Amino acid sequence: MNEKSNTTGTYTVERRLYEFFGILFFRKLALRLESFRHRNDNSRNVNYHLRSSGISSVKSFTGYLLYNAVCHVISLAFVVVYFAITGIFGARYIVLDISMCVLLLINLYCIMLQRYTYIKTRGFVEKLVNTKNKRMVGRIERLLQKIEHREYSELQKEFLLIEKIRESIHNGTECVIKECDAAILRDISKYAKDIFAVNNHKKRGDDNEISLETAVLSIPKQPMVINKVTRRAAKLQRIFRFDNSSNVLFEFSIITETGDCENAYRTLVQDMSRDSVEFIFDVLFGAYNKALLPLRRTQI
Repeated sequence: MNEKSNTTGTYTVERRLYEFFGILFFRKLALRLESFRHRNDNSRNVNYHLRSSGISSVKSFTGYLLYNAVCHVISLAFVVVYFAITGIFGARYIVLDISMCVLLLINLYCIMLQRYTYIKTRGFVEKLVNTKNKRMVGRIERLLQKIEHREYSELQKEFLLIEKIRESIHNGTECVIKECDAAILRDISKYAKDIFAVNNHKKRGDDNEISLETAVLSIPKQPMVINKVTRRAAKLQRIFRFDNSSNVLFEFSIITETGDCENAYRTLVQDMSRDSVEFIFDVLFGAYNKALLPLRRTQI
């Protein structure tokens, strides 16, 4: 049994242990309490719910889980300090002691819930990534068939622009598409835009794309709410050295110099969500890299 199987098995046992202790019932109570608190404003806590089912949204949600867990650990620490002080001085206050016991139990279950949700989230991310990789293989092969017979100089010029934009997307930096890049983007679109056309999978009936298509290329159902909770979650992710791409405030900027550049970019990228843009340029990078590999050998 490999390491991944061992890890998965451990997570399964841990998840079932939480379920045995009634974590699903506790989660229902927590959500009902949230619904009651927001009965007048019809809003939701950003740290309790996924913004969308896209890979980036699910991965960044771990920041909120971390934030929730830290808050409950701090609250739990106060309860422990209370019992330590009252134990040292031999003081007993029945009502307060009962209240602290209830608070202790609530915090323990809240911490367990964050861990349980993390395990479920991790499994969901793995499924989404596997689905994305399967989709990428098919897209790369289709695009490769279209571009593999083109000239080396043309492919290399387009590859350099693709590589620049892709690095910006993965590193969360700013990328400026200049006026001279518009023609290159149009050349790329000529071969690739039908491969990335929105809802194109429905016409083809590709088995690998149907079940989790909306989860991989999803437009957020609601805009990102940047408040103190989001900022604190992002700060905790940096303190605990989470991967930058999973930070709740991760973003990249694609800036077009002219309207012509913008039109060329939008011809290629029809869905502007982060997961879609990342998927498109990962496929482009893979296909162009494969097409250039044999040509580079002949150039040496």
